[in-house]
Amino acid sequence: MRLMFGIRSVIAAEVCALALGACFLVGCGSNAIDLTPAPAISPAGGTFTTPPTVALSDALEGFGVTIYFTLDGSTPTTSSLIFGGATTGAGLRVQGPFQILQSGTVNAIAVTANEGASPVTSASYVLNLPPTPTPTITPIAGTYVSPATVSIADSATGTVSIYYTLDGSIPNQFSAKYAAPISVSANTTVKAIAYVSGSSLSAVASASYVIQPAVPVISPAAGTYGTTQNVTITDATPGAAIYYTTDGSSPTLSSPVYSGPISVAQSETLQAIAVVPGDANSPVASAVYFIYPPAATPTISLAAGTFNSIQTVSIADTTPGASIYYTLDGSTPTTSSALYTSPISVVQTETLAASAIAPHFSFSPVASALYTLNLPVAPAVSFSPPGNIFTTAQTVVLTDSLAGSVIHYTTDGTTATLGSPQYTAGSAGISVSSTTKISAVATELGYNASPAVTDSYLISAPTTGFKGTVSSGIPPFSNGGPQLISGATVTLWTVGATGYGSAAQRIASTTTDSAGNFSFPSTYTCTGTYAYLTAAGGNPGASGGTANSAIKLMALIAGPTAANPIVENDLCASVKTETLSVNINEISSVAAIYGLAQFFNPTTESIGSSSTNPTGLLNAFNTVAYMMNIPSGLVNATYTPYGYNYAAATTNYNVTATPEQQKIYLIAGILASCVESTGPKSANCATLFTSAAPPPTPGATTLGSAFVYPTATDTLQAAYYMAVNPINATNAGVPNTNNMANLFGLAPAGSGTTVQPTDWTVALTLGSTAPCNDAACAVFAISAPNFLTLNGEGDVYFLSNSTTTQAVTGLMPYGGEGVSRYSTIGPLAGLTFDSGNGTSQAGYSVFYKFYTGKDTGTGNKGRENYEVNGGGTFALGGGIGAYFVDTNAQTVPLNGTQYAADATSIYFPVSGNGYVYGVPNAFQTSGSATAKSPYIASPSAVTVLTALNNGSAITGFTAATDVKVDQVSKVWVTAPGGNSVYSMPAANSQAITAGATPTAYTTGLYAPTGIAIDHANNAWVINSAGGTPSTGYIAEITAGGKINADTIAGDGGINAPTAVAIDGASNVWVASQTVSELASISGVITALSPSVGFAHSYNSPGISSIAIDLSGNVWVANSGGYASASVPGTLTVILGAAVPTVQPLGYAIQKGTLAALP
Repeated sequence: MRLMFGIRSVIAAEVCALALGACFLVGCGSNAIDLTPAPAISPAGGTFTTPPTVALSDALEGFGVTIYFTLDGSTPTTSSLIFGGATTGAGLRVQGPFQILQSGTVNAIAVTANEGASPVTSASYVLNLPPTPTPTITPIAGTYVSPATVSIADSATGTVSIYYTLDGSIPNQFSAKYAAPISVSANTTVKAIAYVSGSSLSAVASASYVIQPAVPVISPAAGTYGTTQNVTITDATPGAAIYYTTDGSSPTLSSPVYSGPISVAQSETLQAIAVVPGDANSPVASAVYFIYPPAATPTISLAAGTFNSIQTVSIADTTPGASIYYTLDGSTPTTSSALYTSPISVVQTETLAASAIAPHFSFSPVASALYTLNLPVAPAVSFSPPGNIFTTAQTVVLTDSLAGSVIHYTTDGTTATLGSPQYTAGSAGISVSSTTKISAVATELGYNASPAVTDSYLISAPTTGFKGTVSSGIPPFSNGGPQLISGATVTLWTVGATGYGSAAQRIASTTTDSAGNFSFPSTYTCTGTYAYLTAAGGNPGASGGTANSAIKLMALIAGPTAANPIVENDLCASVKTETLSVNINEISSVAAIYGLAQFFNPTTESIGSSSTNPTGLLNAFNTVAYMMNIPSGLVNATYTPYGYNYAAATTNYNVTATPEQQKIYLIAGILASCVESTGPKSANCATLFTSAAPPPTPGATTLGSAFVYPTATDTLQAAYYMAVNPINATNAGVPNTNNMANLFGLAPAGSGTTVQPTDWTVALTLGSTAPCNDAACAVFAISAPNFLTLNGEGDVYFLSNSTTTQAVTGLMPYGGEGVSRYSTIGPLAGLTFDSGNGTSQAGYSVFYKFYTGKDTGTGNKGRENYEVNGGGTFALGGGIGAYFVDTNAQTVPLNGTQYAADATSIYFPVSGNGYVYGVPNAFQTSGSATAKSPYIASPSAVTVLTALNNGSAITGFTAATDVKVDQVSKVWVTAPGGNSVYSMPAANSQAITAGATPTAYTTGLYAPTGIAIDHANNAWVINSAGGTPSTGYIAEITAGGKINADTIAGDGGINAPTAVAIDGASNVWVASQTVSELASISGVITALSPSVGFAHSYNSPGISSIAIDLSGNVWVANSGGYASASVPGTLTVILGAAVPTVQPLGYAIQKGTLAALP
């Protein structure tokens, strides 16, 4: 005890005063005794059902006191936890009140600089809560050769907090909080606890790790040597010291430290360890060296040279007890090589190499001799049948044209040698029931061995369950049959339904085996309908055993069949139990991409459609079967669509589809050049990805203007860019000829053509092979077709004409739901569907009325025209409406009522308000030309045609050829005789506003013959050949009345244009001697097709001969080439090249979706 003076006395006095006389020192004033008061704990212990919050305090707070505490009942020290904001102390600081998270005792002391530590205050707490599950520490405790990455997890539900220590101490809630795996590079004990709300702290988990360096590596390897060896020792552990011995004893820290190569001049055992301070020693590395002198070099009896016959060679060695090993390919012999026992026959050019070894001797130097035999090479082995894709098991017979030749072969994918199994000549052959690669080589005395020949047999025969194969290559398979891709990831998808290219459903995945085969168990759960497959990565074999991450292939699961002529059932579920096999290759990828280009997303592999265009997606799926045989993976030479060819002779249309087989093979071959390479950085893949450029214009596809097209990094993306940017443009409208040439240069030999195409579009040609074979259809279904029109189900209608008979033909090319057509005496002109009078059933797939003509007499009575409202004698597609009139009618009747007119033809489009608009094509009355007016009629009542121009003639209105209606009820008419286009307002009734007059557009127009309206109500007009430019051209009449004419001669391939259509992105498609695509970009008409157009098989497309369907296919009616019944016209379908648009046009006008994406 000591007396306090000065400041200490003052403080003591103040404390006494504040406590109202209750001094915390022994005495007050100058006689105070030094003693720090014990801290208070609140609450002071007890039993709790929720974690209590504890606070510690001391009477000297604010006067330099520090409170130390523990949670485990141990006595606190100045290294314990610190409570509050004290400015001294080395322990972990807890700034304020804290929760008690498990039963236990809190002990606390207070410490001041002068008085020292107070007595211990204790408070015990019982927490009636279940403990949090004990955390799990991985990896398990043990010894590791390299730093261990330690993870801690807990199985508790909710937000779990994990606390840990690395020094072996018990963690608490104030220990380090776990957030990420911990790297342990030295001997360490990890302990951890966990806590989740509603529980108490878990038990302690513990794991101790002993880290030892990597085992040293001794080089060269142990063995027998003929000379002194310089031995090096290395270790992969940074900073490790290596200790070694050379007498076979175990090294210690007292052994020599390795500092450089060790000279081993005699037989000895070298052992080594690696040591890192603080870690355990590494395991011992050991190498036994036998240093023996080499045996004598063998002697080869025949010197190297060139010979004209088979030679016999002997080998000898002077070393006692020596064994001689030899090879015939020049490689260094080992004890695994052939053992010499008798003279060797040299039957072909080869290098003999020999080496001897004997007890207490090492291998001798190699003796070698090259024998060149001027012998003929044996003919290559023939395979029957040759490698290909088959749907049934095959028996392969091997033959060689030399009598007595011996054939050696393999079936495991390795290249055959003379050491391979021997084929039994004259046998039944090799049975191949699953995908197999056969290699064979032949030899005969007096001949050098034949070159090894390899063929692959891909068996895609249906088997129980859903199976298939992933392969690469196109006929004639320059690499010896299709290359089988092993290790590829095959994924089963179903299409999305929330937007174009929307998120498809990933159903199941599997991996191909060494033969490229895959199968799916029937345990997967289907979500969605139409299904497809992708294959990613894998080893194609041709790249030398290298996995190729650039591989991405696709295939649809099924196309139309006789049993299911339209694919609209739940394919995902049905394939679980069907007998089905699919070959995924470049051909299936090209067919799938081109058929579904407008429904594909290149960044996600998703195929999907909007909820309002399921028909377009369904039809696109069925289109793929036109191009290829899906099970075999080969391109069709021709295809007979199930939709309109039936077994019954009375309903057979005799229509055949012919795909561009060689072009599909060409594109597939270009993809195969990358698939069969070493990977994305190979020259072939780099060229493919650079040259298959993404579309340079936003909005070029259904993905919209905001979509960002990445550079291709796999073969599926490259195929997609070739489909949607078929001129490889990097600037809008400018074909990139370098890119085109680079891609063509990737095609392997035999890819189908030696002529570089001008674009990468792919088309089908539909033609009649014979007349319809029933009494009501005596013409070719497709004969000089024109007036092409589409309905909302993807069905195609047009007029077919011959010299004797005319017909309305309706083809359902994507399904077998019925066939309708009508024959009459014509000729006919004009065909369109109406809008359902403003109503529709089942969305927009069913429409309203159909107009046709019936021969009831001659002369002035002419031919009556009737509407059929379903259930009539002539109901195209069961109530789907269309209009046409007879160009030979002397009167223009409607609904059985005659209307006097001298028109020799009337063209009928349809508006969105249910009215029909007709245009006289010629105006001859008693030999004098008289201007006439276009007409309006209601299809819902028996009403005569009424003139639009308030019943008056339109001055200068002559020789009209086309009429269209926009979305604001304007009627647009082309009048080529006056180089004019007329625009006339039309109300939603037949009562035309008095005095309404048309607007005439003439500037920049020349003999306009066709017209189409885009979504912004701009009119696009076809101008005939003969003006300026002389090739003909396209002009735009904006909704504001401005005329923009494209005056570039032959722009985009335009040459004598006849028809125009607009797709869902307002791109303009023109039919002429070719097909051209243009667009208005920043107010400038820009060609998006090459200077020769999209080159396919066309022949004089006629009036109204082009249309865009719901799948983005461009349909062209080729009326030319019709010379007789044996030379009918055709339909051309450019696959997936356009952006889908709403059909039919009458419905689109009524809904305000003209030239809009469905």
